[in-house]
Amino acid sequence: MTDEGLATWLGRLATAGPDPGGGAAAAVMLGLGAALAEMVAGYPARPGAEPVTDVGPAARGLRDRALDLVARDAAASARLVAAWRSGGADLADAAVAAAGTSAEVVDVATDAVPLLARLLTDGNPPLVADVAVAAAALAAAARSGAVNLAGNLGTAAEAGADDAVLAPLRRRLGDAVAAGVRLDDLHARAAAAAAAPDERP
Repeated sequence: MTDEGLATWLGRLATAGPDPGGGAAAAVMLGLGAALAEMVAGYPARPGAEPVTDVGPAARGLRDRALDLVARDAAASARLVAAWRSGGADLADAAVAAAGTSAEVVDVATDAVPLLARLLTDGNPPLVADVAVAAAALAAAARSGAVNLAGNLGTAAEAGADDAVLAPLRRRLGDAVAAGVRLDDLHARAAAAAAAPDERP
């Protein structure tokens, strides 16, 4: 995605192939949410609030991680589909690798929660709608990551992957649920504030 335009990437996503797929799309959602947070952090804070300039570099870090995941998840997806089609011994390892990138999608969404919380309370009030959009994109990414994680874990288990390897990844499903709930709350609060300027936090 870093070396091609959005239209080209979406065209590849629309084709019947594994690279890119739903996991890479989830990572793009992460990037959208992180970029919006970075944008809001670049504006002056709410009058009387602490500056939010420290949120910008943190959001940039999440944006970079998201872009990296777009490429790595696409590669993991291609490897998984190739292993599945060939019926080779690599299927379990390929599914575990794909589960790992899905778990990282969840991690980035989770790490974004405190940044959006700061922007909701201390960010520039007219930009609260952008905070709402960021929260919605990140919540979608967290839930998408959970769906892909669960599917990849199922494939890995069926292919004989060691349960000791899968157990830590299974625990990340709970992290995804928690992140989705917190991001939904931030979205609801930001959307309500955007619709009622006089009641903005």
